[in-house]
Amino acid sequence: MSLVAELADQIEKTELEIPVLAGEYRYASLPLCVIDAVFSISARYTSTQKTVERFCQFSGWTLFSDTREGRGFGEHGVKEFVSICEQTGPEKMAISVYENRQRTSSRSGILKAEAVFLFCRALEYAGINGFTDLSLERREFAEAIILGLPGQSSGIAFDYFMMLAGDDDLGKPDRRVQKFIGEALRLQGTPQPRQTSTPTAKRRVHGQPFSLRCPATEPGEVRLYRRFVDEHHAVRHSGDGWRTISRPIVALSSYLGATAFGGHQRLFL
Repeated sequence: MSLVAELADQIEKTELEIPVLAGEYRYASLPLCVIDAVFSISARYTSTQKTVERFCQFSGWTLFSDTREGRGFGEHGVKEFVSICEQTGPEKMAISVYENRQRTSSRSGILKAEAVFLFCRALEYAGINGFTDLSLERREFAEAIILGLPGQSSGIAFDYFMMLAGDDDLGKPDRRVQKFIGEALRLQGTPQPRQTSTPTAKRRVHGQPFSLRCPATEPGEVRLYRRFVDEHHAVRHSGDGWRTISRPIVALSSYLGATAFGGHQRLFL
């Protein structure tokens, strides 16, 4: 018997009820899924919900669509959200808009407000503006970039983003869920995040520049080739706070990309 079948049998024995999908699974716009996915990591979910609500109050965006299936492209797109971020700046987004100054990690993490912006810039570059743009190829290209961003190497936020955007083949690795699976399958140790997620594709888009552009600065650039070359090793900051990434950010070894760098740098795959 396969592990999947064994787990399914255990779920039936425990008579777990299938819950009704919560409101966040029908966000009206794709950027709201990003805000939720990034801010929910290592945080109380009630604070994340309030963070998304505050952005909607600030922007005038609708929070939820009537149905998940009927939201189509979405009310607002990623490009519009990126423009709002660039005009507002990370500190003001964190303090005045989200009213949430959480960071991706307590030691060296960046503001989650900035992480949301970088996540959306990656989506935009991959050609993803709304729900209907999430083709397999675009999704995989975006994933290769996002896993190289600060605080995103585990892939948990990306998987949760995809769940909120409509992918039912993924699961967020809640500790209680991990414990249940480990006990049900009599595993040694707790199953780790992404062990059962759909594996990332082996193909990637090559030779494409990815610019983490900051207002009032020259863009940092990344190219996807076969090896990493640091051409300028520059660190640049913009006047309003958006910044390039000043060091190589390497994705998990099972993925094909370290993809977010500062200065004019290239990754060769």
